[in-house]
Amino acid sequence: MANVTKPIRVLTDDRELRQALEQQKRTFDLAMAASDMGTWRYTLADNICVYDQNAQRLYGLTEARFLHDDEGVKDKFHPDDLDLMWSRVANALDPEGSGRYDVEYRVKQHDGSWRWLSAWGQVEFEADGLERKPVAIAGASRDLTKLKQAEELHRLLLNELNHRIKNTLATVQAIAGSTIRASRSMDDFQQAFNGRIATLAKTHSLLTDNEQRFVPTNALKYGALSVLAGVLRVSWTLEGTRLLMKWAESNVPITKQPTRTGFGSQLLRRLLPYQLGAQVEMKFAPDGLKSYGGIWVMTV
Repeated sequence: MANVTKPIRVLTDDRELRQALEQQKRTFDLAMAASDMGTWRYTLADNICVYDQNAQRLYGLTEARFLHDDEGVKDKFHPDDLDLMWSRVANALDPEGSGRYDVEYRVKQHDGSWRWLSAWGQVEFEADGLERKPVAIAGASRDLTKLKQAEELHRLLLNELNHRIKNTLATVQAIAGSTIRASRSMDDFQQAFNGRIATLAKTHSLLTDNEQRFVPTNALKYGALSVLAGVLRVSWTLEGTRLLMKWAESNVPITKQPTRTGFGSQLLRRLLPYQLGAQVEMKFAPDGLKSYGGIWVMTV
């Protein structure tokens, strides 16, 4: 089958040409807005950058023309990003360079917040050889705020994961040390150690299943809530940057002081100071356990 070439329609009417150009501009503007992008052109002769409507929104501007004097730049761009921005501008304006401009920075919005933008462009040069000099930079900018927020969240999650892994390893180390000291043989150690590791894994599963909010408390089995008349009061106060917490059981007859420290008590006394910098005090009163703790916390 022979190839059929469609004829190209030539726009000769000025009105049709103008309408086609306007439609093309509308399409371009919609595409730029959909991708959170805007265009701009900075001329060196008057030190003015002209932004299209999309770019005005991104930069938090109320008009197209922006004077890039020291006062305006310091007020609009984040101070921590200025050195990087100007160094990239200088590299792009180098007559012997490629003229490529590419940088990321934060710009102030109307409400005082900061928006992350990626800006890139190409320098317009005039003349050639030794006479070659830059006259303008034309480019575009794109909103990077959501990407930066996602990167920050990813970093925080990694830090939290590393912190929890270290805490878990410290817990396992404490379990191993406590178990081996109380074991009379390797068989005793293996049985007790495996049981405690399984309990630790179950605790993590309970926390995960309940979205880290709560787990059944140990008092249900051994403490105040294990007897019908038992009472448990938990209270806390904030003194400056220190959180003080009190655990008080009552109506739980304790005929004698424990002759050995339970595994849970050992974890509280050994791991909380290491993991949280906490101070823990525990006392078995005749009517139940009294526990006091303090931890430094961050306040806003």
